[in-house]
Amino acid sequence: LVAGGGPAGTNAAIAAAREGARVLLVEATGALGGMGTNGLVSSWYCMGNNVHSMVGGLMVEICEHLYERGAITPGYGPERWQRTKPGFGFDPEVLKRLLDELCDDAGVERRYMTRVVDVDASSEEGVVRGAILHTIEGFQYVPAKAFIDATGDAVLADHCGVRSNRL
Repeated sequence: LVAGGGPAGTNAAIAAAREGARVLLVEATGALGGMGTNGLVSSWYCMGNNVHSMVGGLMVEICEHLYERGAITPGYGPERWQRTKPGFGFDPEVLKRLLDELCDDAGVERRYMTRVVDVDASSEEGVVRGAILHTIEGFQYVPAKAFIDATGDAVLADHCGVRSNRL
């Protein structure tokens, strides 16, 4: 179970599914991509140090797809966005559709407008058995073997009793 469909959660869900895991991705809003799509913060900062690319994997794959679809700032081809420091813009609507397609291709099950509201966990045993989700249809218990909290506000971790060392 991956809670949160922003960049981290979506990428984690796709990567896990590509490795053979059965994945449920739950997202509180109506689309994947976090602030880049739902908040229309449609630019990414540099991906390189003016000499070398500093990213790889799924992020590069996403950029390549956006580039192929004409959804990256004109004139910013791979030779530019992979190595240079200046950031670049992207079309958030194209990114929304792309993330859905990548999830479909990987076999990621998605539930939108869904929040984690509690967990079935034992801090004494150090185990989390399941999460309680809430949608417009009500509550649902979802058991899982592994949990990833990519909510941005650590709601899943908080329900599991994880405490921060920060003041």
